[in-house]
Amino acid sequence: MKLVFVGASRSLPREGCEYEDTYFYKFQKSHKDVDCISFFKRAFTSDGLDGLFNSYIKYYHPEIVISHTGATDCAPRIINDKSLFWKFMIKIVNRLGCLKLFWKIVKFFFKRSPNRVYVSVDEFRNNIIGFTNKLICLGVDKIIYLKISPYGNSVVVHNQYINDNVERYNEVFDEVKEMYPKQVEIIFPLEHATDADYLDGMHATPAGHDIFLKYINDIIDVKKLLQ
Repeated sequence: MKLVFVGASRSLPREGCEYEDTYFYKFQKSHKDVDCISFFKRAFTSDGLDGLFNSYIKYYHPEIVISHTGATDCAPRIINDKSLFWKFMIKIVNRLGCLKLFWKIVKFFFKRSPNRVYVSVDEFRNNIIGFTNKLICLGVDKIIYLKISPYGNSVVVHNQYINDNVERYNEVFDEVKEMYPKQVEIIFPLEHATDADYLDGMHATPAGHDIFLKYINDIIDVKKLLQ
């Protein structure tokens, strides 16, 4: 059986959380009969799901796909530094050696907005539905979406709209579950997370990864699937 994991930095190791602490590592170590394939990338957004499917997943033909995305999509930004205009400006300013001054000026004139995000909620919905459709057409038996964990207070004090956006984007997963009740499962491991569950207000501690692992194990009956 093949299982594909997709995610951004919340699935990855970092200082204070070694690779051996991550839920992906622990899952594959405890299920040696499952071929676990991962695609984790920092700052990954749902805009990358279609390309990921076309370039990789459709050739793996997995039975299960677990997606842990959305946090990068929904976070309110001071500016959308992924837009062509701001990417060009940052590139020029960086070449001039004035990047620190540039950000000081930007932060003086611009404030975070709940609608200034990398991926709008409508685009996010289209991305998740499109990805789900492609997986179902491929013959994937089970698609598991991890809801976006709310941010801790240490992040919220600097980004007051962030958890409002988390709630809005998480509603998309509920919509997809209603559309595909047989193929889609939704889990919310850190629904009531606090700063104690995070290293930095957003990335889980090793104990937080254990909670992710428990929820994944609870919803996947590996022994039954391998029969």
